[in-house]
Amino acid sequence: MGACAPSIRALAHVRFPLTGCGRLLCSLGLSSSSRVGAEPVATVARTRVLRLKSAHGAVERNMLEAVLAMLPDAVISMDADGRIKTFNPAAERIFGHRSANVMGEPVELLMPERFRAEHPASVQRFTTSDPDARMMGLRRVRGLRADGQEIQLEGVISHFSTPQGVCALVTLHDVTHRVMAEAQLQHSRAQLAELTRKLMKQERVLVKRLAQILHDQLGQSLAAIRMCHETMADLHTAPLPDEILNLQE
Repeated sequence: MGACAPSIRALAHVRFPLTGCGRLLCSLGLSSSSRVGAEPVATVARTRVLRLKSAHGAVERNMLEAVLAMLPDAVISMDADGRIKTFNPAAERIFGHRSANVMGEPVELLMPERFRAEHPASVQRFTTSDPDARMMGLRRVRGLRADGQEIQLEGVISHFSTPQGVCALVTLHDVTHRVMAEAQLQHSRAQLAELTRKLMKQERVLVKRLAQILHDQLGQSLAAIRMCHETMADLHTAPLPDEILNLQE
């Protein structure tokens, strides 16, 4: 998987020493001159130890590949020159590139053109940073799919040392749909706030108009009542006509 491929910590400490075969032979009552068939016992023992170590190394690689394959996030490692050394299936799905097509390519292939020039210097600063600060969260960054579509990503980047030099390892989660949903939510909230403001303004106008109408109607009703009252008062104080007086007599 390359010099910068990550390893499984649980298996990283398994060791199969090639020294000590002489002590093993002595404990069995054998010497280095003892033979198994046509070969010395020491040679046979060393060969078997090498095979065991190779077999366990294959188990470790297979287990690592299985872990990388089932992860939902992209896992990408790069060497000190920024060239891709690990590209798991989730990275293929997120970026739309096949692993075989990007191995050994600059990692800047996976980002928009406008960010590529400054990226190598950023990686260099990070990989040469304080050894105690080997991991940090990434702010929201932009990636570039094989079809040219820009995507939004979040993740964590770390660096580790190998015999070939310092390598960087990044895990990335595609948050494009979440960002779009957040933007849509913000837009909907803004629309709702604007609609609420307009409704409240219309409500104030309507209340004012209703108050004016009620005021006018009440004024007209009070004026009519006053006129009726005045008319009745005038009729009560006015002298009766002669015809009505004659009828009373």
